[in-house]
Amino acid sequence: MKRVCFVRHGESLSNTTQSKNGSEHESAPLSEKGKEEASAFALEYQGNPSLIVTSKYDRTKETASYLINKFPGVDIEEWEDLREFNYIKSYSSLKEKKQIKQAYWEKLDPNYKEDFSVESFSEFLERAKNVLQKI
Repeated sequence: MKRVCFVRHGESLSNTTQSKNGSEHESAPLSEKGKEEASAFALEYQGNPSLIVTSKYDRTKETASYLINKFPGVDIEEWEDLREFNYIKSYSSLKEKKQIKQAYWEKLDPNYKEDFSVESFSEFLERAKNVLQKI
């Protein structure tokens, strides 16, 4: 039987007040706390992975690097469809981000997009289906 372990990236600067621009979403690195989280996960992980998959985001590659170092020689792939749901274009503060998120979900419209640079919930679900089929 195939065993799959999904691991969210460690805390990134975009998860903190240190980065507030939605356009920096893909390149946001791990915070110091995120590096500690990724390192701790790799130390505690028990198993022998045959494949480590990341998204295109720097923080996922940085998180995975601790596990990759623990298991040299493991196959590594980057999957385009394996990434978080990005439905917010930009914001000026974490308070504004929270307000935008709340307004988005109150619309109850799975096809709504703020603009072309983000995705709708329907598009996100299609990506999730693609990942599950690939597994």
